Amino acid sequence: MESSRRTHLCHCSPFRPVAETSRMMLYVQLFLIVLSGIGVNLICNKLSIMTCIIPVVFAFILEKTIIFCRCGGYRGSTAHTLFLAMVACYILPAELGWPIILLVTAFAVLYKHFFKGMGRYWLHPVLLSVAILELFDRGILENIFGQYEQQTGTAMTMNSFELSKLVMIDGKLNIEDIFINRLPTIVDCLLGCDMPVIAASPAIFSIFGVYCIYRGYLNWRVPATYIFAVIMAIVLLPIKSSDGYHSILASGLSGDVITAYIIYQIFTGYVFFSAMVLFLDTTSRPITVRGQVWAAYLAGSFAILFRLYLPVFFAELYGVLLVGLVVPVLNNITRPPKRYT
Repeated sequence: MESSRRTHLCHCSPFRPVAETSRMMLYVQLFLIVLSGIGVNLICNKLSIMTCIIPVVFAFILEKTIIFCRCGGYRGSTAHTLFLAMVACYILPAELGWPIILLVTAFAVLYKHFFKGMGRYWLHPVLLSVAILELFDRGILENIFGQYEQQTGTAMTMNSFELSKLVMIDGKLNIEDIFINRLPTIVDCLLGCDMPVIAASPAIFSIFGVYCIYRGYLNWRVPATYIFAVIMAIVLLPIKSSDGYHSILASGLSGDVITAYIIYQIFTGYVFFSAMVLFLDTTSRPITVRGQVWAAYLAGSFAILFRLYLPVFFAELYGVLLVGLVVPVLNNITRPPKRYT
């Protein structure tokens, strides 16, 4: 009797055995992401309640309508849809307004069910809809982020927009001026007060990720590998400036400036949100832990590539989105061979 009881426990976590269904896991993740958003909003006061509630309620109604029309659904699909809606609300600035966020959420839900529900698509539904939004309505994003920078007087993140303004003076990049005059404090970066989005809060979503690792929803190697890949790309890739491309290690800067540059690249933008939240989606990540680690390394490298060299606002998200194309390949490579008896 005791041995049969043990066989039903899923040892997903190195810290504790977890006996949970996938549906329960999705609802726990949904509760955690809602709690994280409330925490960020209380600290930085970024997101109005209606901006978040209307898209989430619409996603719930759309999900139930699709399930009714199909005469059935998948277990946990509703929780997964609500989780996607919360991710869309956190990624996009609240200044966009609930109609645009609602359209992004609706596209993500319809895209998900167009490929027959959970686990049948390659590209992450929310990230794909955000990419389409930036492709066709880039001007509104430029206005929002530009106005926010003018109001706060700080650079949101050291991306290609800011780095293109750098020039070489006496053989050195004038990056010190940005650090002294325009970059926010490290506390603001950790709390996410330097960007007008909920997702840019490393401190809150680090707690979120650590608890998910404890519950066994996410292997600790995945976020660790993602952040390691981000650091390696920051150190090795040359910085784009108005005079060309210059390596941060060979730019004549002091060690303190280089360290500050690396720290701000890590703690700004969507780095921790991508590492801790986006890789929780079991429907768009590799099956094996080794495949997830490879996906995290590729996503972290692509994130800094896009941030340094492409004029985009969601570089880290596009890294995760692009890796979705190679998930089937990673599954085939890392999955153990079948054994026939």
